[in-house]
Amino acid sequence: KSILFLGYKQFSSIVADHDTSKTAIACQEILLTYPSILILDEGHTPRNEDTDVLNCLKKVQTRRKVVLSGTLYQNHVKEVFNILDLVRPKFLNLETSRAIRRRIQSRVPISDAR
Repeated sequence: KSILFLGYKQFSSIVADHDTSKTAIACQEILLTYPSILILDEGHTPRNEDTDVLNCLKKVQTRRKVVLSGTLYQNHVKEVFNILDLVRPKFLNLETSRAIRRRIQSRVPISDAR
């Protein structure tokens, strides 16, 4: 058993790396398949769906994910949904969740403006 501390940029640069060397592939496999729990400090950091960080974190194959955040979102309510999708991927697609999601999004204007 061990603990590995990585920054978001370092993690995503290793996982998103297209290097096909044995070492690079082994590092990616370890980061994506070995963790039994993923704890994300400053969990609001990977909220943007267009970044490598969020997409790489979604690839981690553990069901136990914890997000620590003082500011869950800053600009768009969609950021909250991105974090929820990271922690509980199927939750937002449940029939019971769809109605809630539509209701929240219909009341909060989502635009590119802050």
